[in-house]
Amino acid sequence: MSSKKIDLAYAKLSPEMQEITTTVRAIIHKADPSIEETWKWGPAYEKNGLVVGLWGFKKHVSLVFYRGAEMKDKHKLFNSGLENSRMHMIKFTSLKDVNAKKLSDYIKEAVKINASGKLNIEKVKEKSANKIEIPAELSKWFEKNKKAKTFFESMALSYKKEIVKQLTGAKQEETKKRRFAKITEALKAGKKM
Repeated sequence: MSSKKIDLAYAKLSPEMQEITTTVRAIIHKADPSIEETWKWGPAYEKNGLVVGLWGFKKHVSLVFYRGAEMKDKHKLFNSGLENSRMHMIKFTSLKDVNAKKLSDYIKEAVKINASGKLNIEKVKEKSANKIEIPAELSKWFEKNKKAKTFFESMALSYKKEIVKQLTGAKQEETKKRRFAKITEALKAGKKM
């Protein structure tokens, strides 16, 4: 029943967003074939509790990891919801953003976390309060701009969080590009925003 409801929800998306949801959906099932599709606030996938939600919108698809704050983010894919004390997301605007191997790693890690038992909310709060997940595009930019990276790392945690929030909070791709240009220009100049 849930699978048909999910099929109908994804069928309403644009062809490009349908392609992303279909691809990511297949990756989820390949990473762990025992994951069950369900409907919880929208399309969801569970095993020992909710693992991920896969929601499609007009211009992006969000893959929500319900216990993402507990994950390592070893491939630096989380690019949204970083201020959330539990859930972290990966937003896709194009099929080229989808890396099957890396997503599979994340799905397997999320399933493993669910199997480990109950959420330790105090540990998650402590971890998220002092940790900043740098968006992938900013990390890549820092590789070529070492001085700006050093300046960023010298900033107070609250400034760093605000920069990340500005980048990850943009809903429109054009807004994201504008903010990225403004932020990187300030960091290059060694200025706080």
